[in-house]
Amino acid sequence: MRISGGRLKNHKLLVPKGTQTRPTSEKLRQTVFNICQHQIEEATFLDVFAGSGAMGIEALSRGARHVTFIENSRQALHTIKENLTRLNLTQQATVLSKEAFFALKQLEKQKASFDLIFVDPPYGQKIKGSTQTYLDAILSLLDQSNLLSERGILFFEESNSPTVHLNELFLDKERQVRDTRLYQYVKRIDS
Repeated sequence: MRISGGRLKNHKLLVPKGTQTRPTSEKLRQTVFNICQHQIEEATFLDVFAGSGAMGIEALSRGARHVTFIENSRQALHTIKENLTRLNLTQQATVLSKEAFFALKQLEKQKASFDLIFVDPPYGQKIKGSTQTYLDAILSLLDQSNLLSERGILFFEESNSPTVHLNELFLDKERQVRDTRLYQYVKRIDS
């Protein structure tokens, strides 16, 4: 896997071995960064279910100020840290080794806010002990928090449509990128 744009374009990234991690395709990464190309410079970026860290590292390559990675697979965490070290990006990154909900709740308590959020949950998978999918549960949590900045963009990579009702976020655009759906949310702005 390679970085597709920015100052680190074409640098190779390690991919976690022996995990169920599904790397985000280069086409989808390019789509996301084409959408937010005017907002990435000096942005704060949150990469949830980070896997290899490709999305967040791509954000840093394209000018983001800081990226927070959330991942709980040991092998994936090792890969993210190795990729950050190899590319001299450790000073611009925070890596949270926690389950996504606990990490998001922790960030919410810290009053963290992000200009760009990318979430790539296990497709269609329900949260252990819940009837909600990761997609619906995380959307609900982000809808009820201030983790997304006022003019920020939230991207979700999924194969199914969300079913949850949202109050503060609305679906701005939905795109098909090969066999994946990319959902783009923004905050409602009162007129």
